Amino acid sequence: APCDIGGVQLQPSYLSWHRFTFNFTNLNTSPINETFLWDFGDGTHASVSSPMHTYSTFATFSVTLISSSPNGCSDTLEKKVTMQNIQPVAAYTVSSTGCIGAFTFTNTSVNAQTYNWNFGDGSAPSSQFTPNHNYTVAGTYATQLIVFNQTCNEYDTAFQTVNVLPVPVVHLGKDTSICSGGNVVYNLNAGNSGATYQWSNGLTSQIIPVTQPGIYWVTVTSGGCSNKDTIKIYSPYFTLGSDTNFCGKESINITPKNLNFSPDNYMWSTGDVGPSATITDEGMYWLQISEG
Repeated sequence: APCDIGGVQLQPSYLSWHRFTFNFTNLNTSPINETFLWDFGDGTHASVSSPMHTYSTFATFSVTLISSSPNGCSDTLEKKVTMQNIQPVAAYTVSSTGCIGAFTFTNTSVNAQTYNWNFGDGSAPSSQFTPNHNYTVAGTYATQLIVFNQTCNEYDTAFQTVNVLPVPVVHLGKDTSICSGGNVVYNLNAGNSGATYQWSNGLTSQIIPVTQPGIYWVTVTSGGCSNKDTIKIYSPYFTLGSDTNFCGKESINITPKNLNFSPDNYMWSTGDVGPSATITDEGMYWLQISEG
């Protein structure tokens, strides 16, 4: 038919997140002098062959092209155009206050394709969707998420402040020996005056007395944050081995065996002060060792 439109091509050209401009290409190749009427479905019209039209609302529009010839014939073609909001919106949730350690940043952004996180502590940024970040120093940090939509070449940014609280420093000292059944009392001090304490033996004071070997731990809570330390209190033990025959014509070295700790001081009955004694005469020998 001489009025056959032949088809329409829609070529969207993005301007910004709130407007789409479409190029409507009329594929009509009829040589006769036809007229064209475009109805863009939003109350606007055009009478050129291949118009450009901008939509400003999000909806689906029925676009109609009517081609008319001087001899009175006409043809109609309809296509649909859908406008969607693809503006990126940056959003996330994170605990505003927490103790030194890991924080989870939950990404709730929409219409974004790439992500850039800044945790505010000088660490490297992250491009993960929902990252975990470990804070090692107490303080207030300004965090930031930048999202990007490649289709519309648009960015959006969200900000939140994170308060990182210190955890108490708990140090019960190195493992220590104590004489089982003796009268020596060893005091364990968890420090952090004014905190709350929970010891493995049920006590709740900052300092507890220890008179028996065992493994002791304490959890210290201060300002809503907790930390823990453990210490082993043991009874020192060693042997010098079995009695030994000695002919008096040679010397032998004696060293302590089966030690369950690391001595700092040695005192032999021979006067030696090292970890071994050289014996040249028969007799009874003893060793006294101690820590610290």
